[in-house]
Amino acid sequence: MKPTIDYRSSRRSRRGATTVEFALMAAFYFVPMILGTFAVGFNLLRAMQAAQVTRDVSHMYGKGIDFTQTGYQNLIVSQIGEQLQMVGNITSTSGTANVTGGGQGEGVIILSTIQWAGPNTTSGANKNQYVVLSRIIIGNQTLYKTLYGSPTTISSTTGLVSNPYTDTNARAPMFGKLIPPNGMTDGQTAYLTETYFSAPGLEIPGLVQSMASYNFAVF
Repeated sequence: MKPTIDYRSSRRSRRGATTVEFALMAAFYFVPMILGTFAVGFNLLRAMQAAQVTRDVSHMYGKGIDFTQTGYQNLIVSQIGEQLQMVGNITSTSGTANVTGGGQGEGVIILSTIQWAGPNTTSGANKNQYVVLSRIIIGNQTLYKTLYGSPTTISSTTGLVSNPYTDTNARAPMFGKLIPPNGMTDGQTAYLTETYFSAPGLEIPGLVQSMASYNFAVF
C-alpha cells in the first residue's frame, strides 16, 4: 500500500516557515531601520530648535546682554531646556563668576566678540587681522572647541582677552568666511554665537551614533 502524503499539512508547514523567516528578517532589518529613522528625525527636529535658540542668544548678545552674569546664563539655560525639552542638558556656572565653561552637561554655548583690527586700531602683530576681544563659554567646554581663535589668556571673570592685538593666538582668520565679501571696517566688531548640543539619548549602539548639532549666528 502506497503511503499517503498530506499536501495540506506540507503547505501549512511552508507557510509557518515563511512566517518565521519574515519575523526574523523584520527583527534584524526593519526594526533597526525604523528605530534609526525615528532617531534621525528627532535629531533633525532638535537641530532646527537649536538653530532658533542660537539666533535668539545671538540677538541678546549683540544687543549688549552681559552673559558673565549668572542670572543671564540661567535665563538662556532655561530657554534651551524649554525649547529642546532637555532640562539639565546644559548647565550655567551658577554661583560663580566663571565664564570659561565647565565639564558637565550635553551642550555648550560659545560667545565671541570679534574685531577687524586695521591700521587705525593697532600697529601690533595682529594688524589687519580678525581678533577675538572677549569670549564667554557657558556649559560643557569639553564638547566642542571653536575654530575662531584661541587666545592665550582670557579673564575667568570678564571673558576679556589679554593683549588681543599682540597675541597671535587671538587671531580668527576663519571668521572672514562667515561674513560678506566686503568684510568689516577698521575697528568694527561683530558678535559670534556658536552652539553645540550632543544627543546621547538618541544614539543606538552599532546603528546611529554621534548625534549632535552645531549652529552659529553672527550679529
